[in-house]
Amino acid sequence: MRERQAQGLDRPRLRAQVVTAAFIGVLMGRGAGAFEELAAADPRELLPVVRGLLNL
Repeated sequence: MRERQAQGLDRPRLRAQVVTAAFIGVLMGRGAGAFEELAAADPRELLPVVRGLLNL
């Protein structure tokens, strides 16, 4: 049980909201042009990067 808590698996809504917030942040960063590499990256490149960061 503690391992599940440590990984956030006992709070699926929290995990969903964190993923959503991260996704919105990526979209806003790309759209605003605030980050050159992010704005220039192909969308197909971004998915594995975001997944890796969120450890899905």
